[in-house]
Amino acid sequence: MEETNVMKMEAPAVEPKKLTYEELENVAKELYSRCAEMANELQTLRMDNGFKRLKYLFKVLKYYSLLDSEFVKKCANEIQEMMTIPEDTTKAE
Repeated sequence: MEETNVMKMEAPAVEPKKLTYEELENVAKELYSRCAEMANELQTLRMDNGFKRLKYLFKVLKYYSLLDSEFVKKCANEIQEMMTIPEDTTKAE
């Protein structure tokens, strides 16, 4: 029976450095800034996605004769919903 030697690699025990109040404040500001950037990027991607969807919905109407009439109606209704500006339900007093 052969004996295999397995060497265990252990990381030295290092205590995490405690951040000062100013460092924590800087980290929080950086994270807040990054979060705002990502929210703006998400909003842009959602808008792009909406315009792409609208483009394909119009393609469905263009080739209506090749598709099921119920599907075409659903696409037309979705276009109407997307293009309609919602009415303000609150009244000025």
